[in-house]
Amino acid sequence: MASPAEAQETTSAFDDLVQTRLPLSKIKKIAKVDPNVHMITAESIKLMAKGTEAFVSLLAKAAFTQAVLDKRKTIHTKDINTVIKQSAVFQMLQGALEDWPEAEKVERSKTPREGEEGDTAEEAVLDGETEEPEEDTEGIDSICSMISLPIML
Repeated sequence: MASPAEAQETTSAFDDLVQTRLPLSKIKKIAKVDPNVHMITAESIKLMAKGTEAFVSLLAKAAFTQAVLDKRKTIHTKDINTVIKQSAVFQMLQGALEDWPEAEKVERSKTPREGEEGDTAEEAVLDGETEEPEEDTEGIDSICSMISLPIML
């Protein structure tokens, strides 16, 4: 049988291992929505939070990779939908974003700073003075290798 000091050390090591950013109280409330759940241990809540974080992180990395392949730095809903359709890991989410609204495109204008001259972003586009973004295939390779996705360029 473990001594109280060993039990405390084990609990401390477990807490360090499963630190999470998600609010545990919210996860507990979500778990208790199931009518079959009456009591749930703190360790179970922590493990659910850690698993959720890992799953969301994997989905976000895959969606970001899809955005990069589409030559964007911002993840759109269509990137998440594409990842869900293409990956067996995310098949359980099929149709989850059907009613999700696509974000409205916000036009940003670059105004010259005080004392500076120059065209705003809208004027540059109207004048045909847009710059093509450089293709960074080295960054794409490293991202794809991190999450084990094939590179489709």
